[in-house]
Amino acid sequence: MSKRLEALRPGTAVFVGERNVGDVRGVYAVGGSMLAEYINVFWNARSAEVLVPTEEVLEIDDRGVALRGPFQSYDELNEFDSQSFPGIKRLDPA
Repeated sequence: MSKRLEALRPGTAVFVGERNVGDVRGVYAVGGSMLAEYINVFWNARSAEVLVPTEEVLEIDDRGVALRGPFQSYDELNEFDSQSFPGIKRLDPA
């Protein structure tokens, strides 16, 4: 598995601690940058996609993406709708 955010593939598992909270749907940059700023995650408990800032990524390992947590800290994330974020663009995995 890639250790680079920009190369994450859709379907990569996302964890908070030992809890599998969802999977990656895409990685996004701001403006003309190629630097990952957000991860689009399908959040299982909400049955919805959310944008998680990349600062929340603790590590990427063989099981997937580990977020810093705690789990409750992600309750306030808004559902992702690409029309609501016109300044971001999806990065294709390398």
